[in-house]
Amino acid sequence: MAQNALTFLSVSLTMSVLILFVSVLSMLSFRWFQPKHRYAVWLVVLVGFLVPLRPVWGDGLFNIPVFAISQESSALVTIWAVAAFAIFAYHSWRYLHFKRIVKRWGKPVTDEQALALYNAIKKEKGLENKEIKLIELEFVSTSMLTGFFKPVIILPAKQFLNTELEMIFRHELIHYKRGDLYVKLLSVAAVAIHWFNPIAYWLNSTLQTECETSCDEAVLQDIGEENRLYYAELIVEMVGKKKSSTLFSTCFYGGKRSLKRRLDCILETSKKLKKPAYAALVIIIMFSALSGSVFAFSAISPAITPAYSYDLTDRKVTPLNPPINSLTAAEIAMAAVSALEEHGVLDEVDLTFKGGQWVWEVEVDFESDLEAEVRLDIVTGEVISIKWDD
Repeated sequence: MAQNALTFLSVSLTMSVLILFVSVLSMLSFRWFQPKHRYAVWLVVLVGFLVPLRPVWGDGLFNIPVFAISQESSALVTIWAVAAFAIFAYHSWRYLHFKRIVKRWGKPVTDEQALALYNAIKKEKGLENKEIKLIELEFVSTSMLTGFFKPVIILPAKQFLNTELEMIFRHELIHYKRGDLYVKLLSVAAVAIHWFNPIAYWLNSTLQTECETSCDEAVLQDIGEENRLYYAELIVEMVGKKKSSTLFSTCFYGGKRSLKRRLDCILETSKKLKKPAYAALVIIIMFSALSGSVFAFSAISPAITPAYSYDLTDRKVTPLNPPINSLTAAEIAMAAVSALEEHGVLDEVDLTFKGGQWVWEVEVDFESDLEAEVRLDIVTGEVISIKWDD
């Protein structure tokens, strides 16, 4: 359990570094990468964040020794699991609460022109056989899609022009066809799993923005490039306080934080590059798959029963059994401490970082006022130095 917990922490740390890298890449590539490519990159990162364990090759690129005590590890795992469950349960409760509001106060759209337009776009998208209800709700200021099993498109209770309704219907039906609601579900799951990591919340927020920008791009491909400004104005008109919502829904207006990003994407007409975007996607997939081998945490126990014996002769600490691999380093070091303790009184054992390496520092008092200070390499278990004080 302790080793799995350390591997999980390693993945969380490595994926956090990758998220920061992708964030910088996304800002730099804003004008040259299509929104759908940026969205695909973030989906890869999300999957990497959701898979808690990875295969580990070797000792990792960066090996970090940590103390691991089984009882405390079990307690920490319990705390993590309770918090993860509570966070996901909270968002699930909000979703169910919002669904009750929709069921209680939502009114079916009855305007014949709006329904005819809606059904025509559904047919165009190949969704004519899908039951996706269309309702109006006083409690929202923007259109949205919600409902995993019984999907519903919600419109604010206001008058829209047919051209505006066409853009709204296309936007929400594209979300439905791509399964973006399930992406949001997985994103919330990632936040719940990595609740202790602030980067997880950044991932969730950024992913929602990229989801909307890629959907905007798809809408513009349907309605024509000449309608970019009109579409941008419609999004601005949706600005308002959302009186009720849930993370398990899409929103035509996704909030002020993403508004500028979306408008910039809509109005940006620079030529997009495909091959560099594909190359970046492949690199990020590879990095995510190998992320378990970047940071490796080595569990060290300060209370190991010595598996190796040492001989204390002529003021030398000599291993009778040589080290096998780095996983036995703590056992080797503690065996040396045990050998010293047989000949004197063990004063202090410290784990310190000196001279670019982790070492055990052992102080021993012997009879007849003899003292010794021994330094042992934590990786190999070998004696680095021994200083005697007569």
